[in-house]
Amino acid sequence: NAADPRPVAYAVAVGIYTGTGDAKLAAWYLVDSIVRTVPSYVPCFAELLPRLLLDHIPKGTSDRLKYKKLLKVWVNRKQFPEHLDLLKTVVADLTRTMTPKVGKA
Repeated sequence: NAADPRPVAYAVAVGIYTGTGDAKLAAWYLVDSIVRTVPSYVPCFAELLPRLLLDHIPKGTSDRLKYKKLLKVWVNRKQFPEHLDLLKTVVADLTRTMTPKVGKA
């Protein structure tokens, strides 16, 4: 519904909340595609973003690099300016989980 973007944003968020593996990552890419092409959806996703970022970015998966790249794009584009600090924090957390421990085999 072009008049009210909330139902679409909420439906995509449900995909992130409930998805696993590739389905969860695909839902994040869908958010990116929507906010790049339909700017009127940005406020709806911005409203949902803190919970999505804090609870639904899987840090212990092999897809960490893909999530990090996506979030860095949002930081560089200033896609969600009100959440830039949070985005940077999550990117830093993903970076830490990707860095091998010195002395560990």
